[in-house]
Amino acid sequence: MNEEIGAAKQVMNLQKTAIDGFMMGVLMLFNQTEAMLSTLFSLNPWLPNQSKNALTFWLDYNRKSLEGLKDFVDLGFSNLETGYAGMKMMGSVSSAAGSAGSALEEVVNATPIKTATDLMLGQQEQPEQPEQMH
Repeated sequence: MNEEIGAAKQVMNLQKTAIDGFMMGVLMLFNQTEAMLSTLFSLNPWLPNQSKNALTFWLDYNRKSLEGLKDFVDLGFSNLETGYAGMKMMGSVSSAAGSAGSALEEVVNATPIKTATDLMLGQQEQPEQPEQMH
């Protein structure tokens, strides 16, 4: 079981590295766009202040959105790492202590893991899903 967990963790680390690289690329492109627009603003006095303010607002909003997305992705990966650590610990305990492993499994399964949706909704309850027809 530990070999499977180790392999899954390696795949997770590969995916995290790929996503981090992608996010860094997007942020670099965003920074270049921001610098270009800043130059455009300074070289074009005929551009109305309302337009400059609207574009500046758009840039700030998108920067915050990108940073929020990165935070949600990092939170998701940290939850996965916590889950893998719990599975690894559960496997070693269950092989050594038998029934104690099942007790640990119940604790691990009962521990809620916050998702991005949980964080966005805060303390609000999620809407109930409509019943499906059979």
